[in-house]
Amino acid sequence: MKKILTVSSLALLLALGGCSSKNSIDGDSDAKLNSMKTSISDTKVETSTIGADYVSNSSANDINDFSGVNNIYFSFDKFTLSTTAKEKLDQNVGNFNEMNGNYNIKVEGNCDEWGTDQYNYALGLKRANEVKKYLSNQGIDTTKISLVSYGESNPVCSSHNQNCWKKNRRADIKLLP
Repeated sequence: MKKILTVSSLALLLALGGCSSKNSIDGDSDAKLNSMKTSISDTKVETSTIGADYVSNSSANDINDFSGVNNIYFSFDKFTLSTTAKEKLDQNVGNFNEMNGNYNIKVEGNCDEWGTDQYNYALGLKRANEVKKYLSNQGIDTTKISLVSYGESNPVCSSHNQNCWKKNRRADIKLLP
């Protein structure tokens, strides 16, 4: 009887544990990894947004009225911010300051299809983190910024050419209530 109970308990634990999927790579701490996992699961309920198509709720009136956010694009295999990227982030900071702090920011790191899954998740996280550091240096409260890396799993273009790959090497910046 004990053996059956033990085997049943073990089978239940395995069934509830499920299989893991791709995880974001972050060497800083388990807390950041858990935060990123939460961010990933939160995105399943959100509307994918750029510009005025934000998640609607009554506490997000300023966000719903906001006209847009500049996403940031990167060179192949890079996570450093170009001069153009910094200019776009400066425009974002100006717009964020006009909103008087009534928002949260999610920075989503993305990559093209080149490289391994692990490498692309790490690169996506580095890209998102560079954007966060720049926003922080411009006075945006870091407690309002969350990061997530999608690696190559969230492409905006699926053709196999240079123009398409350039569109996928990005950090999407989304405002949340």
